[in-house]
Amino acid sequence: MMTALIRLTARLLAVTATVLAGAAAAWTADYNLQFASYIGQNAAQSRAQEWWASEIEKRTGGRVDIEFSYQGSLLPATDILQGVSDGRASLGYVANAYHPAELPLSSIVGVPFMTSNAEAQMRTFSELYERNEAFRNEWESQGVHVLFFNPLSENIVGMRADNATLEGMKGKSIRGLGYVNQVLQAIGANPVAITSAEIYEALLRGTLDGYSGFAFEVVTALKLHEVAPYTFATGTGNYVFAATPITKSLWDEMPDDIKSVINEVSAEYTSKVIEILTETEDEVCRTIKDSGGSVSVLSDEEIETIKAAVGTSIEEQWVSEASGRGAPAAEFLDDYKATLAKYEAKATYVSGVKRCAEAG
Repeated sequence: MMTALIRLTARLLAVTATVLAGAAAAWTADYNLQFASYIGQNAAQSRAQEWWASEIEKRTGGRVDIEFSYQGSLLPATDILQGVSDGRASLGYVANAYHPAELPLSSIVGVPFMTSNAEAQMRTFSELYERNEAFRNEWESQGVHVLFFNPLSENIVGMRADNATLEGMKGKSIRGLGYVNQVLQAIGANPVAITSAEIYEALLRGTLDGYSGFAFEVVTALKLHEVAPYTFATGTGNYVFAATPITKSLWDEMPDDIKSVINEVSAEYTSKVIEILTETEDEVCRTIKDSGGSVSVLSDEEIETIKAAVGTSIEEQWVSEASGRGAPAAEFLDDYKATLAKYEAKATYVSGVKRCAEAG
């Protein structure tokens, strides 16, 4: 009895020491940073960002401590850019789609048929941020400094019925987002504008026939495969990205040695997040198939039909809208396409929905 009590006391003391050590590290850190995110902790990007944070804490010897707040618990998605700018959060996960007026050049990601390669696109935005003054200024003028860009995979469609074809989408009510809505309309579907939180219930009740404006890696986390088991890619490609900025005034005041560590780890983030994204997509693939669903890609003929229906209308609209907001849209479009082509030739990543479809 006495021996057991001694062992229990020792264990409690060890746990207490560990907790106190962690608290002491936070108390003694030069920078205690708050990271605001609207996505969940298990998302591929979140897991990669936690690796990033732990590496920074380790390599700075505890001088930087980073605390994450997920699912909008600190700031909602629409407020994170401004919240990081004014210091309500030190860091944030910011999707360009929520800020078309503030980030007009960034919204080029929504133009269809640019790329389906998340790695190439992420590396493209990273390079452009370093050397394209207009693109960098559009972020820094908001009071933030971007540390790295996060990849999201290509846009998909999920349907309630087994009609994963171009013809099967015609006349159907399908949730969309941004320029995705215009693609749906061009092919004869009925785009519906509802939030992601409403999709599951709408599919369950049958008020929606399908959903789009989503990346493959989040399907099972939101359980959408339960109510729309037929998942497929339309070939329209990537449609959104997320950046991770830090408050610019905070970044400017940091000493060079800490900045150097953060930049070093941020450079490594690209490979790490692609690794985790690939693992996550493979898990999603298995889950959908194990539950009786299917994963496919539209035929080349169907994709060409969509291209013909959309034409250059959305690209021209983007140039007009971005130019109307004072951005050098035409010049940026050329730079973006050329840089993207360079990285597509080097990238090893293949879209998860394509890998899953090819696996049979």
